Amino acid sequence: MLIGGSPCQGFSVNGKKLNFDDARSKLLFEYIRIRDVLKPDYWLLENVATMRADIKQAIDKFIGVEGIYINSNCFSAQNRKRIYWTNIKFDIPSIPCDTVIKDILEPNIQYNHLGISILGRQKISPTTTNRITTLNPRKTDGTQTYQQDRIYDSSGKFPALTATLGNRFNIYDNKIYRKLTIREQARLQTIPDSYDFNCVSPIHASKVIGNGMTVDVISHILSYLPA
Repeated sequence: MLIGGSPCQGFSVNGKKLNFDDARSKLLFEYIRIRDVLKPDYWLLENVATMRADIKQAIDKFIGVEGIYINSNCFSAQNRKRIYWTNIKFDIPSIPCDTVIKDILEPNIQYNHLGISILGRQKISPTTTNRITTLNPRKTDGTQTYQQDRIYDSSGKFPALTATLGNRFNIYDNKIYRKLTIREQARLQTIPDSYDFNCVSPIHASKVIGNGMTVDVISHILSYLPA
């Protein structure tokens, strides 16, 4: 089996939109080259769902199958839409599971590194989209605050973890405003608690988790392999 995914930043509409002109995106063709040389029995490629439709169609053509959309919220407390290209035939999950942020939190984590004043001096207008409840601190001009300053209610789902935010993921839980721990970020990706991140810095660990795949989504796809 060959499994992987080229960096998503070049394809995402939230980035610089360089698409195939981004050096990282060109690694897609390296994946295809390796697949065609090795000729594995099974292969799987993952990338971000927030890419233009024409770019997705181009990748479908390059790789030879239609990419399938899956949201990690079917398996976890994270709302993470991704596209999977594979020669494995599997059923597509579509119903979000009941797991929310508070279900994956570590116990007895106190306030850390997040100024409560970030909300105290700004207007709060909670909104819920795709089961994600954002407390929405607004800037003085009334526009949405930067993503690293948004705070999410633990009674809902969390938005997709990203590598670029570098451990700046904020939640509100039990009257405490705080950042997600590395273990909690890993749980959003359904990474087992036995996985040890202590060998790297918290910021590097957060970037790795944000760049990674949701384990239970991959497990679901692989469960359809013949015995």
